[in-house]
Amino acid sequence: MSRTINSLEKGLRTLLLFSIENETLSAQEISNGLKIPLSTTYRYLETLTGMGFLMKNPDRKTYQLGIMLLDLGNMVSSRMKLSEKLLPLMKSFSLLSEETILFNVISEWEAVCVESVSSRHLIILNPKMGRRLPLHAAASSKVLLAYQEDAFIDSYLARGNLAKLTENTITAPAKLKKDLAMIRKQGYAFTDEEANLGVAAVGAPVLRSNGKIAASLTIAGPRERIIEKKNHLINLIKKFSLEVSQELYCAGRKPGTLRKRR
Repeated sequence: MSRTINSLEKGLRTLLLFSIENETLSAQEISNGLKIPLSTTYRYLETLTGMGFLMKNPDRKTYQLGIMLLDLGNMVSSRMKLSEKLLPLMKSFSLLSEETILFNVISEWEAVCVESVSSRHLIILNPKMGRRLPLHAAASSKVLLAYQEDAFIDSYLARGNLAKLTENTITAPAKLKKDLAMIRKQGYAFTDEEANLGVAAVGAPVLRSNGKIAASLTIAGPRERIIEKKNHLINLIKKFSLEVSQELYCAGRKPGTLRKRR
């Protein structure tokens, strides 16, 4: 394991040797910069070139950064532009709802919180950026799961790893599938202490122009406050999610309509 980590570090340090002043480097220059034998350097260069992180120049003697890094950079740039549009909306939603607003995306079998805005109450929900939850618990997660294709949902349920986070977490596959169908039919999810004790939430899908889900938007907070104004918050989250869909993914148009389940 330590050898693998060391090799990864050397590979990343290879990329860091390049700069505006040093756009191209020879194998010998890279070897000198890393303070490793030239033969070892060539192995790193072969791997990095094969994966697209480096390109070998026509002179066959020097290297430059590859297209893969441009692709990754564009992803980061898009993410930053997304935040520039999303955060002002989420802040206004938090003021209107007087609760915490969460923006989650799906990552393999989990929901990941990529943006959050806390409410101004003394007692608040303050989730950490990057927090992960299983897809079968919490409003933000279940919305993401409910709007996936049938094959994905079946694969998730077939994994048989439905952890029970609280007494209210649904872990029976048949019951969960029925719950997901209801979420999809009504256009929102309401959960009460399914992932965390004392927390309730309402979530709705953020859709792309083709009708596929891009993310989930959620209003969350202490269960007493959320339950007291549940109907009001449901109306708000449906309105908020539509606004985010139009602003971020549909260029001001209405999101596409999802095709019905057979």
